[in-house]
Amino acid sequence: MLEFEEVSKNVQLLETKLVELGNSLNISKLEEKLKELEEQTMIPDFWNNIEKSSIILKQINNLKLKTEEYKKANNNIKDIIELIEILKLEPENALENELITSIKKVEKDIEKLEINILLSGKYDINNAIITLHPRSRRN
Repeated sequence: MLEFEEVSKNVQLLETKLVELGNSLNISKLEEKLKELEEQTMIPDFWNNIEKSSIILKQINNLKLKTEEYKKANNNIKDIIELIEILKLEPENALENELITSIKKVEKDIEKLEINILLSGKYDINNAIITLHPRSRRN
């Protein structure tokens, strides 16, 4: 049997952490920028400049990824809160297992968002090539 007060507190902490991540990512500004870029793709001569259009499409995909991950985690937390309320009224083992699985998934989603924040610099969407050269050891 789950301790619902403890689970509720943990979910509230996750929700608070997600809100902080949303503020760090500045989700509303990202959504505005996404809308702006998508409007640019509607301009008739947008596709004439392949280099510029590919850069904008890459930006759109990156912004969509960030905003959709945040929204998905936010919706999942809301679902978890509803599930907790249902389980408080009528405990059921199958739903408790679903709750535990959902909480673990949200924790992973939030961890992924944290990594996105760490890698949200100007050049972090680009690929990197790393070359390692072994050093010879001299006696």
